[in-house]
Amino acid sequence: MAIPEVVTAQWNSDPAANTPIAVRANDQSDPQIISDDAGGALIVWNDTRSECNGRGIYAQRINADGLPLWETNGKPMVTQPTGEKLLQDVVNDGNGGAIAIYLRTDNAGNHDILAQRIDANGTPLWNAAGANVCVDNFQQMEPVAVSDGNGGLIIAWWDLRNDEGDVFAQHLDANGIAQWATNGIAVATGDGGQAGVRIASNGAGGALIAWYGGFFGAVPGGARIQNVAANGTLLWGGTGIRLCPLNSPQALVELCATGTGGALVTWDDRRNDGLGDLYAQCVNAGGALQWDTLGVLLDDGVGQQGAVAMARAGATGTYIAWDTPPDSVNLDNNIRAQFLDDAGNAHWEAQGTLVCGAPLYQQFPKVVVDPDGNAVIAWLDARNGTSNDLYMQRISPMGVAQWALDGVPLANGSMNDHGGVHRAVRPTTSYYPWIMAP
Repeated sequence: MAIPEVVTAQWNSDPAANTPIAVRANDQSDPQIISDDAGGALIVWNDTRSECNGRGIYAQRINADGLPLWETNGKPMVTQPTGEKLLQDVVNDGNGGAIAIYLRTDNAGNHDILAQRIDANGTPLWNAAGANVCVDNFQQMEPVAVSDGNGGLIIAWWDLRNDEGDVFAQHLDANGIAQWATNGIAVATGDGGQAGVRIASNGAGGALIAWYGGFFGAVPGGARIQNVAANGTLLWGGTGIRLCPLNSPQALVELCATGTGGALVTWDDRRNDGLGDLYAQCVNAGGALQWDTLGVLLDDGVGQQGAVAMARAGATGTYIAWDTPPDSVNLDNNIRAQFLDDAGNAHWEAQGTLVCGAPLYQQFPKVVVDPDGNAVIAWLDARNGTSNDLYMQRISPMGVAQWALDGVPLANGSMNDHGGVHRAVRPTTSYYPWIMAP
């Protein structure tokens, strides 16, 4: 079954070719895509062309017809100073532009975190070398960010300045000026280390930040969440909210805002078989757990469930997709999905509806919601054996696949070696989402 045409003939409908964004010599990698709030999209990626002075960051804007609006192969976003600038995340600035968050290696070999903003014309608005998020000694890694709703953003990350790893955060305004303490405020500290940071908007200019902690401590586990106000106040106590009281290892948290000041959080939990099962919990705007204190079980199948992606489905629930080995004999990953309502009820099959059970592995799903309320899921797929391809499927609110069994090809050209779906975004003027991949 062929993929339906997305917009107009400018889009290449051949999954072996697709629509090129940057085809220069050297490497273009790790793309991210966000809406431009005008029916088009902003695409940002790492680039090693000579003008980047090592590894830099370039961007391109396309309209709803797939036509590039800037120079061929994109415009420079971050090229200074010399050295490695590694793109980590991109957020919409609310004015048709984008803010990129990236790592830069300092003179001691540690990673610092910086950001750069471009306007709707691709012009950098902050210091050419970027606005400082955190340039403290030691390592700052894996930053994630969310818009503050006013042209700035809030960034959270894993930080080694104190011990095995803590969670820190910073707020940059629309001018790139830090609003909180220099090099960020501590969101989560303590023995055993904290890691796996995720972030979402709290709907009031602040951020919901989730993580797991204690993985080096005497007691493992600890999926937690904190609500940080726009002024940096920790609203849910000094240690945040514990999502499950058990001492079983809890890790790999993922986060989706409910739109009412709370969040749905999933995590990998080893309480049952030591391999990892998928659980979820909902927290309201006041920090109160809404479901069973031990969490709601999504999938306890054989093997580890992971690589969770979520998308809010209107005002009553959330689509959740993940990859999972189907059994102990055939340990190739498959894709499953579930619709979980705000009361914690799963509406589809136990352990999730099978989205793709093709041979070999399917991993790293991403999910968006189309205008009719269906989930559109894309993933990395090795069914053809010689390369990593991208496939996608559309699932109705009732959990029924709308396209061919095991999905339709999104990118399956010869010599493909896709690193996975980096981000999915649904433009406001087209029916199907745009999927961005290396």
